[in-house]
This record gives sequence, C-alpha cells and structure tokens, in this order.
Amino acid sequence: MSPSSPDVSPELKSNFCGRNSSSSILSTAVSECAGCVGSVLGQLNTYDIYPFMETTAIHERNRSLVQILPSRSEVSQFYHFYRNPVHLLMPMIVDINSFESELCRYLGAYAADELQNPDSLPAHWRSNESIGFFGLLLAALSVGIHYSNLDLPHRARLCLEFARRSMQALRLANFLFRPSLNAVQTLVIIGNVLQNNGQSDAAWSLLGTTIRLAQSMGLHVESKVPQQRQAINPIASSVWNILVWQDVSISACYDRPPIVTSKWLGREAVPPQTDLSYPEVLISIARIWLELGGIDTVDAEIQAGRLLRTLQAVDDSSSVPSSSVSFLIRPALRQSFEIEDVAVYNHLLNRAKTSLIQTPKAFLDLQAISVVPMRSWTMIHMVLWSTLVLSLWKNTRDDPECHDLQKKIIRAFSSSNLFGNHDVPFATGENKWTSKEHIRAFTALLTAISNKHHNRRNGVVIANQSERQ
Repeated sequence: MSPSSPDVSPELKSNFCGRNSSSSILSTAVSECAGCVGSVLGQLNTYDIYPFMETTAIHERNRSLVQILPSRSEVSQFYHFYRNPVHLLMPMIVDINSFESELCRYLGAYAADELQNPDSLPAHWRSNESIGFFGLLLAALSVGIHYSNLDLPHRARLCLEFARRSMQALRLANFLFRPSLNAVQTLVIIGNVLQNNGQSDAAWSLLGTTIRLAQSMGLHVESKVPQQRQAINPIASSVWNILVWQDVSISACYDRPPIVTSKWLGREAVPPQTDLSYPEVLISIARIWLELGGIDTVDAEIQAGRLLRTLQAVDDSSSVPSSSVSFLIRPALRQSFEIEDVAVYNHLLNRAKTSLIQTPKAFLDLQAISVVPMRSWTMIHMVLWSTLVLSLWKNTRDDPECHDLQKKIIRAFSSSNLFGNHDVPFATGENKWTSKEHIRAFTALLTAISNKHHNRRNGVVIANQSERQ
C-alpha cells in the first residue's frame, strides 16, 4: 500500500480525541456518521507505511526487518542484564510476562529458520504489532548492553548499534502514524539509553514526541480509554506513570516546563502508602512536584509558601524518601531567595542540607550491591550535583562529614568497573560522560572549590545560611 493510501486501519479509528474536540462534538450531533467525522476533518493519519525512508515496498520492508532482528546469541548474552537488575528498579516494559512469552515464541521461530528469508516471513512476524515487539526487544537489549560487563568502548558501540536497530524497527512499524504501546515503551527505553550515555538534552526532546504519542492513544486519561482498550488499561496507566516521572525529572534538571500537568495524574497514579516499589516512589515525587505547579517563581515569598507545602506533602507521604527533598526545594539554595521570615528560611535550608547529605549516602549504599547507580544518568547526576553543592555551600564545605562523603564518592567512581580496562579520552569520541577523565575533571573541580572556597558555580550562588542567622 502506498504512503498516500486513504485506507485507515480499524485500530487507528480509535485514536483518542477529547470530548470537546471538533470530531467528538460533531460525532455526538451526527451519531450515524460518527466513524467518519475524524476522517472528513483530517484528524486521522492515513499513511500505512512510514514515509520518511526509502523502504516502501512490502518486500523491501521484510528485507530490512530481517537485517535488524536480534540473534539467539545476542538475546541470551544481553537480555538478562536488562531483566536483572534494571527491570527490578525501573520496569520500562510494563507487561513483562506477555513480552517474555512473545520472546520465547520468537526464539522458537528463529531456531526453526522461519525468519531468515524475507520472501517467506510468516504473517504473524510481518505485522506492525510484531515489528513493534522487535523494536522493544532491541531497545531492551541496548539497555542490557549498557549494564553488561563489556569494556566501555565495546559496550558504548554495541549499545548505540542496538538502539539504531530499534529505531529502524519503529520506522518499519510506522510508529509515528500508527502509535502503539510497544512503540511508546520502546521510545521510553531509547530515551533512557540516551540519558545514560550523557545525552539527556536529546532525551528530553525525544520525550516530547513520546508523550504526544501516548496522549494520541489516550494513555493520559484514566477510565476514558476507548472501550476496546479496557483490557490493557492497567498497562497503559503504568506506561503513562513512567512518562510522567521521566518528564518531571529531566525537565526539573533543566528548569524547563514539563508537558504533563497534575490534571493528567489519574487515580492509579496515587499509590498506597505502604510496600511501595521504586517506580511508585518516583511517581509520588512527580505528583508532589506537579500538584504544586513546579517550584520556580519570581516572588520569593510565594515561592517559600510553595516550598513549605512541598515539605508538608513529603512529610504526609511516607513514600517519599528524605533524599528527594533537595530535588524538590532547590530554589531555597539560591542567594536570590530572600524572605523576611528567618525561621522559615532556616527551616528550608536545614531540610535541604539533610537531604543533600542523604543523597550521596543512599547512592553509596546502593552502589555497594548493584551496578545500576554507576551507569544511571539520573543517579549519577543527582549524586554529583549534591556533592558539588555540599562542597560549595559555606555551611557544609568545611564539614568533616561532607569531606568524608566527597572522598567516598570519588573513591567509588574511581575504583568501580565503570570503565573496564580502557581509558577513554574525555575530549573526543562518544564516551565523554562515563570516562576516567570525567572523574578526573570532577575531582579537580572539587579540589578547586575546596582550595578557593568559591561560592559560585555556573552562575548559581549558594545561599549562606549562617549570614542570615
């Protein structure tokens, strides 16, 4: 079928439109033509084949698909690194049982030589759904490679190679015009791959497209998913929660507005207060952030009120760890944060100080039992930021406990197997983020701060609590 074909597949007709959309209003008025209103108004995609690639014929698409399929040896070598420990902390494939059932089916077909000839691919494996599964599998393998025991240069090359193959599978599945849960989850994982390779800005941009695809499927609207999707509603909700956390965490790091608002946090986004999983803790933090409308405002007094409400929300929720407080009330660390109530000011800074100290402690505890902290951009970013702030802040830079934490963090990075047996240059290549030179730069920065007692870092002035007392 050509890219300009007007035929629309049945599943696409259920693309999400709010009740006040143009098509919904007309569909209500003309119920007998409800199914064609969106098409008439040009609100339905019509391309069955991804238009931004040369592969358009079915035979060419099959040939391209065969070229990117993972081998049995690749799956056996790298998938378990995704499954344990990454999936335990951040289950980016939300229905792992169904995924692994399809994976077993795929490995069986691969062993039976059913997938080697593009001219005779079984119909099941040619469908967009199955091609989307391959994209998700390749993305999971890319993450697995990142957390594997390969040396850094080999690991970095293979990680990006599998991410490229995953993106090609998405194109073959026409992800932009035929969005699916597999496509959304794949993009979430590819964004995570970019983050962990130090490309968080690109990950933030990709996340925008990912969220829009999820919204086009109605994943953001609790209990309003189209009737034929009710069976996957819990899965859809879990996918949406992952997107919420990714949006909040990266946007907050850059102080950029997130796409998601608290309006789109459904009932299932509020977890119970006991026996929480790691993802449930993250969504609790995101919910507090979104419900308070972020943390930045010009008026310091208004901002102080928001920060106090943030702390109260944290105290009321046993799910949010104390190490997250500094993430939520960072504006209080700026010298421009001036409020008249000294007691409130000191209270905010004391809570921030405790949290800043807890962050490297929590990192060191987890690093002692898992490789994940040393290869997770989010965790590395937070611990480096916290350590640098502790080194800059006048109230903590001469603190023996903070000095001890600095040494432990540097020692943990320097002695880890993060780099394998190779020293990758910091200034060139694709491995700047996790190189030995990166740690040398971090160490040199801490030393410079300690020697010169600077109060500034990249134009951000750290407040001096003692001067306010």
